[in-house]
This record gives sequence, C-alpha cells and structure tokens, in this order.
Amino acid sequence: MISRRALIGGAGAAFAGKAARGQIAGPYVAPPTLPWRSDRVKLGVYCGYGRTNANNIASMQSLLRRTIPLGVGFLGYDDATTLKVTVGNAITGSGGAVGGYAALGVANVSLAVPLAVTGVSLDQVTAGALDTVYNDNTGIGGINGICQQLAALGYTAPYIRLGHEFNVGIGLWPWYCDDTTGRNAASYNAAFRHVVLNDIRPALPGAKIVWNPAAGKNNVANVEDYYPGDDVVDVIGVDQYNYGGLDIDKTDPIARWMNETYGCLGTATVGTQYPFRLQWAIAFAKAHGKQFAIPEMGTGFLPGNAPWNMGDDGSVYMTNILGLANNPANNCAFIGMGDVIWGSPANYNTRISFFTSDPGDYKPNCRTAMITAFS
Repeated sequence: MISRRALIGGAGAAFAGKAARGQIAGPYVAPPTLPWRSDRVKLGVYCGYGRTNANNIASMQSLLRRTIPLGVGFLGYDDATTLKVTVGNAITGSGGAVGGYAALGVANVSLAVPLAVTGVSLDQVTAGALDTVYNDNTGIGGINGICQQLAALGYTAPYIRLGHEFNVGIGLWPWYCDDTTGRNAASYNAAFRHVVLNDIRPALPGAKIVWNPAAGKNNVANVEDYYPGDDVVDVIGVDQYNYGGLDIDKTDPIARWMNETYGCLGTATVGTQYPFRLQWAIAFAKAHGKQFAIPEMGTGFLPGNAPWNMGDDGSVYMTNILGLANNPANNCAFIGMGDVIWGSPANYNTRISFFTSDPGDYKPNCRTAMITAFS
C-alpha cells in the first residue's frame, strides 16, 4: 500500500515513472486544507478566444478576490500562411487574448503553440519545411515572431505548450499521433526537438517548454515513448478534465476522482484501466527532475446528456485537483482553469465564475469548493 501522503496528492517514493502503474491505489482520502501557495503554484485561467473574452478573467479575479497571475491562450494551425496571420492577431491584434492579458496586467501566459500545421507533416517540420514561418522575424508570425511579441509584452518566461495533447484528436490537431508511420514517437520527438532547439530557445531563452499529453493513452500505446528529452522540456503536464469513460464515473464522484488521479477504481492496480493520469504525470516529472503542471482542467455539464451531469456539480473534483496541485510534494508549477464553454466536446460548459441563466453556470458547491481552496 502507498502512504497516506501519496493518497492526498503527494506522489511519494512509491511512484517513479512506469513503476507507478504497478502500485495499489487504496481507499480514497480527502486532501488536507492548506493555504494556497500563490508564490509557488500559478493559477491560470482561459476565458475563450479573443481580447473580449480575455477581459472576462476579471470575473474570476472578482470571485476569488485575488489577482490571476497566468493567462491561458491557444494559437491557430490551419496552414502556414494562416499561422502567420493568426499569430499576429492572437498576440497583439483585435482578436488577441494574449494582448488582452497584457493590457489587464496579467503577469505571465501559458500559450499552446502548434507543432505542425494542416498540410505539413511532423517529418517535414523536422526537415525544416516550416522554418521560414517559424523563424519569421518580422514580428507578425512564426515561432520567432511569437517569441518576439511575447518579449515585447514583457512575457520573457512564458510557458510554451508545444504540440500539446498529441495523443488525442485524430483529425483535430495536425500533430496528432497514433503510433503509425509519420505519426509515431520518432516523428513527434524529432519535430519537437527541432522546433525547440532551432526556433524557440534562440528567440526566447527564458521560455519554459511544457510537454503536455492529454490524460490517458488514447491513440497511442505508451505516452512515455513520446517524451522528447530532458534537454528540451522544462515542465511535464497532463490535461485532466472532470469526465470519465466508465458508467460509475457518471454517478460516483469519488470513484471518478480515483480514476482521474490514479487511472483505476477502488483498490485496483494503478493505471490498469485508464493509465497515464495525474499520479503518473507527477511521478514521471519527478523521475525526470521536472516540475509538474495541469495545463488544462475544468468541470461542467454536457447539455442533453444527463449521465454526464454527475449530480455533485464537480465539487469533489475541484476540491481534490486543487488540493493535489497545492500539495508541495507534487512540485506543481501552474494550473490552467477552463472558465469557458468549449467547442469540443460540443458545448462542454466549464464556466465557474459566471452567473447567468444558463443552467451549466449553476455550480454552487463547486464554486464554494474553489473559493475555499483559494481562501
């Protein structure tokens, strides 16, 4: 059995890389209530695309009565030309969430940057097919342009989530992987290393590179095969939202949390049902001497699908995931809270700081849990 400390969010010595999946999860133990360490764990918030939505970060600051130190943003990836236009707009233009964060005085940003674009493969990225775009130094596009604009806004040490969630989204991300030729670990790792070493680090040495799969193995057999190397990664994260794949997940919030954090239910072996979840990421980060992060998280409702509405309105998830992030043993650098209605899954409402007539915005217990965690 692992220690009580591990069960409340500390990965513990028993968890070390792949060995974590051979441990026994044991019974659920609620996390301790600790003062939020804002000097150590940065709370990031994503309110939607564009400068107008970026301004909504103020509603979260009002709810928690504290400054939000990290704005979360995403860049487009349609094709090479669109990438240049999208980057310029996203950073400083009228649609620019990052520019909006800067105007609000948000101290730093976490930015998802495409590893490939539509029509350009991972192997072509490694061969330099996008170097002209990535190294565009005109300040309107490319990775180099991104870095220049971030620095100009005062963001000299942003978190760069390069090629995030590579293990999900067949047809969703141009850089998605599924273990097949051209979309396997060798292709992903080579492209990742090329962009970091040739494009990001020379342009913005202070950037913190985040390696960031989605929770679970999904389209790949072993997520760890896609780790590109300690020299090109600063933070190891995993995206973990509050919805699961088992029937019990939809009715029992404690069982769902055990699945989300350990990848199993009850006293089953860790990771045997749904591997590569939160405790795996914590252990993997420790094994590589890196900080851990939860770059995307959130809880909410899918309209018209009662089983996903989960009854507890996400309060158990919120209490536990914030407790896990705040536990010093886990060395969490930042979290990215989704305070938005997502398009995928369609209309997945993770808003928590809004008070509207939308039933999905009504999460009183979850909101209370969040306020308590940050009090």
